[in-house]
Amino acid sequence: MTITMLLLQHPWHEMDLASWIAGRRYTMNLRKYINVCIIGVLCMLPNRTFASVPDSEISLGGIYFGASMQYVKSIYGTPDKKVITVYVSENNGFATPAGVIVGMDYTVPQKLYGAPDNHGSSYLFYARESNPYEGLSFHLHEGIITAIAIGASD
Repeated sequence: MTITMLLLQHPWHEMDLASWIAGRRYTMNLRKYINVCIIGVLCMLPNRTFASVPDSEISLGGIYFGASMQYVKSIYGTPDKKVITVYVSENNGFATPAGVIVGMDYTVPQKLYGAPDNHGSSYLFYARESNPYEGLSFHLHEGIITAIAIGASD
């Protein structure tokens, strides 16, 4: 009976097989670690696929975020309650600073502001630059803007 030993060749002839395998594991783990770090850094980069709207554009009928109650009263009189959302569902002269009004085609805001930060078949939402949870909403029906609101996202 003949026993044949197979000698494995590897780049480091001074190492034994166990050291070579351990080195390969270290190299593979280091590669995985570097890949995870690169993916993590890419995930932390700002997402510029959507165009957040400047705070100055988040206004409706002259009322903007941060407007004092005195300012609102000077334009429209005393409101019944604290104003946290401005909602317009008729073409009554209320417009955004860019001129978007109820009754326009849904493509108008996209041409003016770019891709919405959030959207569905019945709405477009553009977030404020300073707060992604507040912004400008366009409610849609059959491709027409039926309402415009400024306030927190739904």
